Amino acid sequence: MARFTFFLIGLLAIAAGGGSRLLPASKCLQLRALSGCYDFYRRYVIIPENVKIAKEVVAFAGLGQRVEFLVGVLSNVTKDLKARAHNLDMVFLDHDKSFYLSDLKLLISEGFLKQGSVVIADNVLIPGAPDYLAFMEESKDFVTKKHETEVEYMKHLKDMVTVSIYQGAT
Repeated sequence: MARFTFFLIGLLAIAAGGGSRLLPASKCLQLRALSGCYDFYRRYVIIPENVKIAKEVVAFAGLGQRVEFLVGVLSNVTKDLKARAHNLDMVFLDHDKSFYLSDLKLLISEGFLKQGSVVIADNVLIPGAPDYLAFMEESKDFVTKKHETEVEYMKHLKDMVTVSIYQGAT
């Protein structure tokens, strides 16, 4: 059975009460696992204050045995991550937007992304990650689609999620 590696950077949404976004994604991945196609596991890089809440949400989703937590900023946990996962199939960026681009570049330089890896970035307009968005728009290493969304709890404000497929270094 192939292993599907989903990597989420940032769980501030769970601590702020937005954990509902994690549950549908986890259920989707859980269905893939139950279908016999994937034995997935996910890794989260989060700040220590959020670990307890994050573990409770993951346990509530019924995924406590399949989720590992890496605590700290990405640059401090890449060695530990590399020892556990050679490649990442999917990365979801939902942390401090000013780190989106540097964290993406770190994942690329450390060889975590392979051809076909999916990188999803939330809230690229509000509060915004303009350098990340510009990089993805100009990069020949990614094919990126933009999806308009609304800011949580403020439907009148437009936001955006990007879904990018890594083509490999050109």
